[in-house]
Amino acid sequence: MKNLLVIGLISIFVFGACSTVKMESDPQKASPVIVYSKGPCFGKCPIFTMTIYNTGLVKYYGRRYTTKNGKHEKMLDKKSYTDLVNSFRKNRFWRFDDTYGMDLVDAPTTTISFSDKDKVKTIKGKSQFPDKLIELMVKLDTIANSNEGWIMTEKPSIVEKGEEIIENQIILKAGEGMIMSRWLQKYKKYGVRLMKRIGDSNEYWLIRYDKNKINPKEMLKMIQEDKFVSEAEFNKKVTER
Repeated sequence: MKNLLVIGLISIFVFGACSTVKMESDPQKASPVIVYSKGPCFGKCPIFTMTIYNTGLVKYYGRRYTTKNGKHEKMLDKKSYTDLVNSFRKNRFWRFDDTYGMDLVDAPTTTISFSDKDKVKTIKGKSQFPDKLIELMVKLDTIANSNEGWIMTEKPSIVEKGEEIIENQIILKAGEGMIMSRWLQKYKKYGVRLMKRIGDSNEYWLIRYDKNKINPKEMLKMIQEDKFVSEAEFNKKVTER
């Protein structure tokens, strides 16, 4: 009987705490509750920031490689908003570490901030996220990737500020059978040399070459068509890196 009473009190505490989520009805009192963003990577990763307010308002700023480039807004209904906030509480967002897998160079940085009453916590990471945190990220991705209900408030810029192509550097993904030392000899006449390996695997590499010896577009095309190369693109300078 005593055990049942304890379980009952715990249930009341847990579900009671979750039911206290309040959605602000006054737009003038709107404040961010969840901020979710993804940065650039060595590839075409979506770059965006999504902010969810206590009024249910969602603001989305798609910068590159998203289906919603530019600034967009939508409203979450009360149930969707309270369920989302409750999921952060139930998964005990406060217990997570502040960073995860930041040594993985080629992956995008994911940032999540959660504000609840007087507490604010921000998590950054690239990999090795715990399952409970991934559950929250999936919920946020579902909102971010949806194409329904959004209203564009600002068109995307024609040229994304903060990004500049580095024409004499190419990021490539090694294909099957590539032996890097032999591969480099093949392009020696173009001044190709290895700069560094990207990440912990032997898949992604950063090379540079002498663009005075070959046109950058021709060089990129040649490498993209190489049977030992799976993918290739120019390196970029991005301020978020």
